[in-house]
Amino acid sequence: FAVVDEVHDIWRFLSFDLRFKEALIAHKNLTHFIKNFSDVQSSIVEIKKRFKKRNLKAAEAYLKRQGCHPLWDEDSISDVFKG
Repeated sequence: FAVVDEVHDIWRFLSFDLRFKEALIAHKNLTHFIKNFSDVQSSIVEIKKRFKKRNLKAAEAYLKRQGCHPLWDEDSISDVFKG
C-alpha cells in the first residue's frame, strides 16, 4: 500500500510496523525470520524518515491512544506471511 505523509495514513503504517514486530517476537525460528524479512524492517525505518516529524509524532500518539488500525488486527500479519 502507499503511504501519504498524513496522520491517519502514518497510523495505518505504524500499525503494520507494530504487528510486524509482534510477529518477529512470536516467530518460532528467529534466524529464519531475520533472513527472510530483515529487508522489510529496513524499509520501514527508511520510510519513517520521510515523514514530517510532527505528523509522525501525532500518528505515534494516535496509535498509543487508539491501538492498531482496524486493517491490522491480531491475525492480519500472519495472513500476510501465509501469502
